[in-house]
Amino acid sequence: MLTQAIKLFPNSSGYTQGDLDLRRYVALAGDHTLALFSLTTLRSGTVGSDIAPWERFGIGGTNTVRGWTFAAQTGKNQMINTAEYRFTLLKPRPWNLPFNFRYRGGLQLAAFVDYGLGWDDGPEFAADNFITGYGVGARLLIPIVGMARIDFGWGESGQGVFLHLGSFEKATAARKRVR
Repeated sequence: MLTQAIKLFPNSSGYTQGDLDLRRYVALAGDHTLALFSLTTLRSGTVGSDIAPWERFGIGGTNTVRGWTFAAQTGKNQMINTAEYRFTLLKPRPWNLPFNFRYRGGLQLAAFVDYGLGWDDGPEFAADNFITGYGVGARLLIPIVGMARIDFGWGESGQGVFLHLGSFEKATAARKRVR
């Protein structure tokens, strides 16, 4: 997708943005699924004149690279990649809960690897600048939202384990810039 931000006021942004959003779900044997996501966003212009500083992408956190602090990297451009293996433990079905409540939902267990980068200039786009996070989690399969995510991620040196709570599919939240 190609979009254009039009600079209407002296302090507003004016840049061209290209997005490449790739998603693939591979059904494996039985209740196993492999989910692959890749989002790349490229922008023209310079931060501070064409791109407002608050419009930089923050890489690290729940919807980008799990296992890293929020916005561990920033840049006018972004690349976020995810491979997630899921096992459906409980298929979505109606559940009778206490106090006469009925609920429809299911449960998946997941293992994931995230790989991403935020950068401004071409030389910053290098393999040794990418950050990697990995971990395990649970997916509560629920109506309307689709899923609630509870993830434990590792990656940032010296930081230990991060708890990441999210809603919707990670790729959807990342695309909408929910960080």
